Amino acid sequence: MLKPEERFFAELVTKESGIILGEDKSYLLTARLNPLARARGFTGLKEFYEAVKFKVDANLKRELVEALTTNETLFFRDMTPFRILQSDLIPKLKSSPVRPIRIWCAASSTGQEPYSIVMSFLEKWPDLTPRDLSVLCTDIDNTARKKGESGVYSQIEINRGLPAMMLEKYFGKRGPNGFSRRRSEASPRGNTST
Repeated sequence: MLKPEERFFAELVTKESGIILGEDKSYLLTARLNPLARARGFTGLKEFYEAVKFKVDANLKRELVEALTTNETLFFRDMTPFRILQSDLIPKLKSSPVRPIRIWCAASSTGQEPYSIVMSFLEKWPDLTPRDLSVLCTDIDNTARKKGESGVYSQIEINRGLPAMMLEKYFGKRGPNGFSRRRSEASPRGNTST
């Protein structure tokens, strides 16, 4: 059961984002919001709640929502939709006169899934140009979305689902432990969170 301060933050986040945190999410609220409370100079969630319950500014709302989003993503996450995209949809779209092809990737997080969509198109349609394909990326978490716009990933992030052949083709080494997108064609377009 949620304590009053947890309920306040849960309801605020639901109102701002649509994320619903049930009665069983006390641990999640505490674990994710205590660091935010401490960063703002409070000893814990209860003191933080007492200070902000009547005055929550836009920046704090954004920070609360971002603290409670789960940014679980990887390249080619859930292969079934990507197989359908590559085997059925791309060939049909390629033979269609409709251009540009517009895709909206909602909840794009740090961008691995939108990049996977673009790479899937480029693998099946090598002469595709940025004018022919538009992938709009949105996410409620601006920090995650901006990371996706940068196209820079750590070795660990790259290892989560990106085939070596695609790493070589679409990304270049960046520093000792990172990679950045190489081809501008492999770039989905970012957008604001809401």
